[in-house]
Amino acid sequence: MKGGLYREIIGMAIATIKTQKMRSGLTILGIVIGITSIVGMTAVVRGFDESLRDAIGQMGPDTIFVSQFSGVSIMSGAELKELLQRPTLTPDDATAIERQSNSIASVSLTLGEGGGPSSTRSRIRYKGERTKQLTIMGTTANYPEVFPTDLELGRFFIEGEVLHRTRVTVLGQTPRLALFPNTDPIGKTVRIASQPYTVVGVIGPRPSPAGLNAGQDDIAIIPHTTYQKQFGLNVSRARRGRFQPTLIAAIPREGFSRESAMRDITNVMRVRHGLRLDDPNDFDLLTQDTAFRLLDQITGATFLALIGISSIALLVGGIGVMAIMTISEPSLLTVQI
Repeated sequence: MKGGLYREIIGMAIATIKTQKMRSGLTILGIVIGITSIVGMTAVVRGFDESLRDAIGQMGPDTIFVSQFSGVSIMSGAELKELLQRPTLTPDDATAIERQSNSIASVSLTLGEGGGPSSTRSRIRYKGERTKQLTIMGTTANYPEVFPTDLELGRFFIEGEVLHRTRVTVLGQTPRLALFPNTDPIGKTVRIASQPYTVVGVIGPRPSPAGLNAGQDDIAIIPHTTYQKQFGLNVSRARRGRFQPTLIAAIPREGFSRESAMRDITNVMRVRHGLRLDDPNDFDLLTQDTAFRLLDQITGATFLALIGISSIALLVGGIGVMAIMTISEPSLLTVQI
């Protein structure tokens, strides 16, 4: 008896689908749109999360970043106006951390990388060829020590070239392939924002998050002293009330923990900024673990928001399905007429 009932129900459903093709198609479309929106939004958030986690993983578990302020302070509720009153970082801060901290092996200063308004972007030209807009980054000679860098050709610039503001550059893969697809670029003179630079090295392909081309190779690296001179950025002394794209990165010596290195950096920076014992830090320390915790907060909130939006789409689709299912065949004919 049950089997006969099921067969009758299935038969009625098939007959209805055949006779009401428009209604059946619209019903299926509403269901597909609702489910696809949920699945698509979830996939986007998960993919975004994995991509950022891969990028953060490339920082290195022991690398310590010092910045004027970061997302850590913003997520903790600090106001931007208050954060801008913090003193900006200087090359002397990086030098002091390296010289006065026994637990620090090497310190690098970086200007201009990081995306957003803090990035300096320009085209690079060679003879009649030119690249798209690329990130121009200024840094110190020990950048490869702090950020392991695979040099495909040539070398990195040296300390003497940094001190003398020599116009030398290390190209990423994007400008190298655009300007020198079949030629050795070492020793060639390119123009960065109208100024001539000698190519001394080419870095290999930089790891990309989750296999995506996120512009990680769209870069040219120059000495930070040359960067300051050409782009009018003076970071020689600390200033308040403004933001400078300055980032200090340090790695601990072998045998020292990251926590002890962070304590040493904190002590040096507090003394340099003249902070009293009861004053909070006027700088941020960021590590891989901190970045992961910050990412969890951001992606968690984003995931909930997107799921909410997708649920609304699913609800709207469901209402449309119900509306179509309640329309009888004569009504459909009337509408068509």
